[in-house]
Amino acid sequence: MINKLSISNFKSIKELDMDCTRVNLFIGEPNTGKSNIIEVLGLLSWLGNTEKNLNEFVRFKNIRQLFYEGLTDRPIKIYVDFKIDFNCHQTVIITQAGGKYLVDHQLTGVDSNYSSEMIMNVDGKISSYSINEIGHVYDFIRFYRFKIIDSFPDTESVILLPPYGSNLVSLIIASEKIRETITQLANDFRLKIMIRDYEQTIEFVKQLTDIISFSYPYITISDTLLRMIFYNVAIDSNKNSTLVFEEPEVHAFPSYIKQLGEKIAFDKSNQYFIATHNPYLLLSILEKTARNEVNVFITDFIENQTKVKCLNEEEKSELMDYDPFANLDYFLRTIKLENNK
Repeated sequence: MINKLSISNFKSIKELDMDCTRVNLFIGEPNTGKSNIIEVLGLLSWLGNTEKNLNEFVRFKNIRQLFYEGLTDRPIKIYVDFKIDFNCHQTVIITQAGGKYLVDHQLTGVDSNYSSEMIMNVDGKISSYSINEIGHVYDFIRFYRFKIIDSFPDTESVILLPPYGSNLVSLIIASEKIRETITQLANDFRLKIMIRDYEQTIEFVKQLTDIISFSYPYITISDTLLRMIFYNVAIDSNKNSTLVFEEPEVHAFPSYIKQLGEKIAFDKSNQYFIATHNPYLLLSILEKTARNEVNVFITDFIENQTKVKCLNEEEKSELMDYDPFANLDYFLRTIKLENNK
């Protein structure tokens, strides 16, 4: 679990320090940097999945855009204090070096001190790579971003693979728990599921008569159903992991958002970092999660940089008593006052 996260010079973030707990929620007005905080964890998740493209985890066209105000003479620094089997400190530093970008990793822990590096081109593709036992350390951070895809070619059958779940078919075939999860969701829509193993595709089937049924391609089905399958499978297939979601509620019906929030609240086996604009998700998590296991960070953009305020217990109670997004101004004023001290 991540206990502390510090970020310097990443996108809109000049300097941030955050103490973390089991569930970490980020709310705030648009364009204040919530997604940038989430993408820091996406970057760390990618470091455990470097066979994939960085731009699947972090949005950019040129690596220079990852630096605060494009200032490549100021290195990006990400510090993570976390515990897996023992307490560790992990530092990632990204610097520009002669038109390329050097990513330096340093891991310090009990009886361990590892370092490695890679060099990236401006488009984020790796041009050289040197890594040792430090590589597996990033694997517990799993960044998930929903995307409608029409085939699932990866054969990994333990966890849903970040970021898009490209092994969903293999998971359904291999795991009884995952089958139960998606069957329950599909039943709500009066649909059955057909797996085409050879083609690695999913279809949904509607029974028209006793002997006639009609199949629908995966990509044609309701966004609510597809998103709920994606995020529920991500949760059910992981254990002792840090799961990172960006607005999982988008295009989903409120009752399913509430169900997802309660599932997150009751899941003691994983840590969560979630950016959301949705009161159903926010309140269902706050209502069902122990107070000492949930942080609410409100983001704002002040003096050209992202700032955050972690709400105290009294403020979290106030947030639950009123419409949390209609009353953000009150908490945003508090951030500004603290920033001016």
